[in-house]
Amino acid sequence: MIRNKKYSNGLFLAIIAILTLSIYFPSLNNKFLNDWDDGVYVINNPQIKSLHSDSISYTLNKAFKSYTYGHYHPLTMLSYCMEYNLSGVNPKTYHITNLLLHILNAFLVFALVWLLVRQSLVAFITSLLFALHPMHVETVAWIADRKDLLCSLFFIAAMCSYVMYHQNQNKKYYILTFFLFVLALFSKAMAITFPVVLFALDYFMTGKISIKNSKGKLLFLILSLIFGYVSILAQKSNDALADLDHINILEKIMFSSYSIIMYVVKLFSFSNISAFYNYPLTENGKYPLFFYAAPFLLFGLIWVVLKIKQHKKLIRFGLAFFLITIALVLQIIPAGNVIMADRYTYLPYIGLFFIIAGFSNSIIANISLKSTSARPIVMASLVVYVFGCCYFSFGRTKVWNNSMSLWTDTIEKNPDAALPYCNRAALFLKQNQTEKAISDLNHAITIRPKYITAHYNRGIAFMRLGKFNEAVNDFSMVLQNKSRDIISVYMNRGDAYMQLGNYKEAIEDYTSGLSYDDHFGQAYYNRGLVFYTVNQYEEAIKDFSLAIRINPDNGQAYYLRAWSLYKISDFNHALEDANAAQKLRYPVKQSFINDILAKIKS
Repeated sequence: MIRNKKYSNGLFLAIIAILTLSIYFPSLNNKFLNDWDDGVYVINNPQIKSLHSDSISYTLNKAFKSYTYGHYHPLTMLSYCMEYNLSGVNPKTYHITNLLLHILNAFLVFALVWLLVRQSLVAFITSLLFALHPMHVETVAWIADRKDLLCSLFFIAAMCSYVMYHQNQNKKYYILTFFLFVLALFSKAMAITFPVVLFALDYFMTGKISIKNSKGKLLFLILSLIFGYVSILAQKSNDALADLDHINILEKIMFSSYSIIMYVVKLFSFSNISAFYNYPLTENGKYPLFFYAAPFLLFGLIWVVLKIKQHKKLIRFGLAFFLITIALVLQIIPAGNVIMADRYTYLPYIGLFFIIAGFSNSIIANISLKSTSARPIVMASLVVYVFGCCYFSFGRTKVWNNSMSLWTDTIEKNPDAALPYCNRAALFLKQNQTEKAISDLNHAITIRPKYITAHYNRGIAFMRLGKFNEAVNDFSMVLQNKSRDIISVYMNRGDAYMQLGNYKEAIEDYTSGLSYDDHFGQAYYNRGLVFYTVNQYEEAIKDFSLAIRINPDNGQAYYLRAWSLYKISDFNHALEDANAAQKLRYPVKQSFINDILAKIKS
């Protein structure tokens, strides 16, 4: 054992910081992932601009009284506000913050483990694996996952404070624990598991859970229930709860068991880490055999682990911490359409790292002759494991550089997932690579036939290629199913009908769109254009007038209303509109104005 603890602890922390900075340095040059929540949380989120434009008191009031895209995490939003006030939408600022928070969290993990066992090597191994593991790259390299970093910061700090309270019985640490717990809840609702974790800490420190200690946690439990309810309301406000009603309870148990097993597998296997893990596809109504076996395998694994007598308390605490903190994201109550996610392991893996560190330390530090032969094997295994973490984490930071690299990697890792194809197709559409977009969208729809986002995007792609019948079919598919942006679907299908010469259907679609929003100027303009095309000039004038009222700078609407007025021989008003269109710099042919003037003189 290293004798000088102060020196060794400082050295260990320095090693953790240097390695973490080296591994994650490329992430500082990563871009925003606009199509993967960075857009809604930062780039296109008016809420984060509040600190820059409003008073601090108003910003705080708004942050703590509002949901953000199905989540209630005011502290997370305030952190974005401060960064926006500092550097606008420069992604480097946000990535630097994420990296610093991650390093601070690693330091807190070191402090927590050291407080629990007073063994520097155990604390070092646990925090080193926490800092470098590839499954944690998503949380650090993805700006939108700030909530997990902040929540974990306060969660781990609260655990440290609770351990100090337990050891010193000083009430100020109890108060500090509760305060940090509140901050964790305001960062992400995941922190509601904290009171249960306190029972696990009691077990580790005393070997038992007493009813007397339970009374002191009542306030924590009440607050968890309140925030749990608020979280459900927040998710319902934005339809964040996944539409997976077709999955029965037995399937949920099966999928949850599978997730737990795969999280343990990915603790050691890094080759297939991905940004997206899809629910399994069925073949003839059956899932792959492994999913049916998963609950039995999980039960057997837990039974074997609990039967291990050596370091029983360490194993039970580490396993309990892992299961407690990951329980909320095992999709028993589905949130999102993923069966598992790398970010869900950020806090829970601490329990498993603690077990690895404890066992490794018992062999490395044990001076008995029996264990000396195992010592070099364990040390070599740890070195290889840490090197593997560094290698794969460094590579993953580059995968998260931009949306194209992320979704291309995800498709390679999960070719049976529809969402990555759909997201990459959207990027191809922005780059005007329409054929590539359609190819990806065809893959997505083959995997998931009723994927309305893919059908909508493919409809847009078909419109660009002039394949209007195909576009109508896709937009119709979207309208038959649930759609959040139904107005744009009606608008686009109306445009497709117009191009096909199906004017009656086009008018019906524009009218349907206006039934959802009667202040949508473009819909009035488009419908007016159809009326003009079919020589219904009076109706066209009404629609162009409404479009102009909503958008007085619409020169094209003035121009077409001028033509409509001309067609019904209202030449004076036609001249006024033609002149108005010219003032708005819309190209009006002089011959048209001369013709109107001639009609007026005659």
